[in-house]
Amino acid sequence: MLDLTDTGAVEAFFAAERSTQVYVATSKVGGVWANDRYPAEFIYQNLMIEANLIHAAWRHGVERRLFLVSSCIYPRLAPQPIAEEALLTGPLEPDQRALRGGEDRRHQALRVL
Repeated sequence: MLDLTDTGAVEAFFAAERSTQVYVATSKVGGVWANDRYPAEFIYQNLMIEANLIHAAWRHGVERRLFLVSSCIYPRLAPQPIAEEALLTGPLEPDQRALRGGEDRRHQALRVL
């Protein structure tokens, strides 16, 4: 199994696979209780996963990147159906504070690419 928090392992994977597209639907998750109890662990591991994948994709010339995100990073009262433009535009559910930082940074990084 590939450890996405391991920069060297992710780099080796991209070098070997030579993919032109990357679809990411992974993160460290644990539910409301775990998010509230271990926010630093969740933000650190998710930022490492995302940073490693985004950087390796860029270094290896991946043409298309798709990162799926949880609906919990959209404002609590976002109009339905949720549009991408609603991302991080208002207050989140209080139990999702630890997730917001990583999702916001990933969103900014992907816009640059």
